[in-house]
Amino acid sequence: MEQALIARRSILALPIALAVTSPALAASTRTARDLLRAFLDTLSAHDLEAFRALYVDDGYVQHQTLVTNTPSATNGPDAAVAYFRKRIEAFPDLKVTSDVSVVDGDMISANLIWSGTHTGEYLGVPATGRHVTFNSTDIMKVRDGLFSEHWGAADLYGLVSQLKA
Repeated sequence: MEQALIARRSILALPIALAVTSPALAASTRTARDLLRAFLDTLSAHDLEAFRALYVDDGYVQHQTLVTNTPSATNGPDAAVAYFRKRIEAFPDLKVTSDVSVVDGDMISANLIWSGTHTGEYLGVPATGRHVTFNSTDIMKVRDGLFSEHWGAADLYGLVSQLKA
């Protein structure tokens, strides 16, 4: 009887163990809304390794030019990581939230609110010590529980206006 109970517990625990230990399985069962939450959480925690794991390894398409402090030769997930690394370096207390989001099948649309204190050079503006808040509107396509495409527009004019005020 005890062996049967242990065997049944092991069978019940297997899917949980696989989801925890297998990023591919965890990603494939992740909903689009869960993926958006993970995007917000990993960037706010400045966990760029976990952030990178939210993207497909093959075929990622970035539909907008990423404006960074340094040019990037890549247009894949690593370019997104480099983009946000520069933003976090310039705003070390950077947080991102979303006040509005819509999920429709494999598409996510969200208004993101970024806030942080400008302590490093960003977009050609030397550190100002100013706390800023700006937004971006982003559309992301999901494949197998991971980001596969991105379109977006950030209010960089509003950001730079705050920095130069």
